[in-house]
Amino acid sequence: MSFFSGKSRPEYIVAGIFFLFAAVFSFLRSPIAEVGAWTLALSREIRTVDDQHEDNTVSLTGKPRQQAGKPAAKPASNAQNQGKPQTRDLPKTETPIVLFSPDPPSWNDAVFAPFPKLRKYTGDPWDYEETEIRAVTNGRKLYILARLYDRDQDSALTHHSESQASAAWRDDGIEVFIMKNTETDMLCQYILSVSGIGHVFYLNTTENPSQVKEVKAPEGFIMPYFESRKLSGRFELEIDVALENVGIKEVKPGDSFLIQIVRNYRGQGVEGAITLQLFPSHIYSDKRFGLLNRDRRGFQPVKIVDSTIYSTLKQDGKAVLKHLE
Repeated sequence: MSFFSGKSRPEYIVAGIFFLFAAVFSFLRSPIAEVGAWTLALSREIRTVDDQHEDNTVSLTGKPRQQAGKPAAKPASNAQNQGKPQTRDLPKTETPIVLFSPDPPSWNDAVFAPFPKLRKYTGDPWDYEETEIRAVTNGRKLYILARLYDRDQDSALTHHSESQASAAWRDDGIEVFIMKNTETDMLCQYILSVSGIGHVFYLNTTENPSQVKEVKAPEGFIMPYFESRKLSGRFELEIDVALENVGIKEVKPGDSFLIQIVRNYRGQGVEGAITLQLFPSHIYSDKRFGLLNRDRRGFQPVKIVDSTIYSTLKQDGKAVLKHLE
């Protein structure tokens, strides 16, 4: 029995038209699709993409998606710092004064040089709680006192450091970064939680100024002294460090080194957390990449002033430094 048996003439015509349409569509489906996509793009219902450009969208795993039939693009070694850094045009921090004295500091000292006020890492002010910082050096050691006011001390985070000392940065507390100068290839990060548990990271610099590499501290590294006291309405923290850990044999009045100080209020990376910085990263580093505590472009110099000379001058940082120029 033939294929067309029992078919009428109109049915032959309909079948022929169907096969003709199918053949035309098969040969012309690509041009038709392009015209359709172009029409929808004009109405902004879809976005057209030039096939000659790689899609380097970053996924949640941090790896670029690879287009079918094309090799994955090699990531740039300095990907987070391509182009000129973008910063906020806000007032910069006055140069902090570190007093030179043979004696360790005390909160009862009549002569002291308060550090400038800490701000949110964006550079915006944060006046909910106060932070007081003082620093003294005897030429070989650096003593830092930090007073962290807290109207709800029972809500302060401490469990991260209590579980693991290296996680102290996730608690309420402070971080102190010290670097000899911009030419050295290492720095130290000292962290102290209000729990009283602290940790130190010995870090090497990389080509990317916002990234560092944690390495084992060399033989002879001098461990810091940490102390935290809980008082009414505040925590008082003390960190004593040997300057030779960052390659500084001795300093004297008029010298300088680089520093960054961070206060973590309710830790980092959780709801309600506030990160304060002495030198806000959005002003000194790059505002495109959020919070960058370890970005050494944000490390700025302190000025060492003899405590005896400082005591005879008006205790205003800017006036003192101007007088000593």
